[in-house]
Amino acid sequence: MAGPASAHGRLRRRSEFLSAAKGLRFNAPAFSVQAIRRSEPGGARFGFTVTKKTGNAVERARMRRRLKEAIRGAEALPVREAHDYVFVARPEALSTPFRELSDQIVRALADIGTKLDRKSREPRKSGTDEVSMKAADRR
Repeated sequence: MAGPASAHGRLRRRSEFLSAAKGLRFNAPAFSVQAIRRSEPGGARFGFTVTKKTGNAVERARMRRRLKEAIRGAEALPVREAHDYVFVARPEALSTPFRELSDQIVRALADIGTKLDRKSREPRKSGTDEVSMKAADRR
């Protein structure tokens, strides 16, 4: 049975993970989420990773599988079109109850969505702030 998250894409290349690392972050107890807007259109894409500092290979694989299943089982994910999301698992992903893990994921995606909205509304700095004006006066 395919869940709602099966319609989302998957990050596969290292360069996609590295570009998401340059975006916004949200920290939850069991994981960290990184998000960035893509230039090409399309649906949301997800990537999952665990650092080698965290447990052995079996534990790292279990962490990734738990995060993937929590996303797959979620009813409605608050994700944005044309955005990439990378979940970096922490050791708490193994011991956190599954229902709580799902709630953390939904909350993290909603919070990072509001951060993305806020970032897109901020005016661009054009060099007209007080510091640059004072520096221009000294010349």
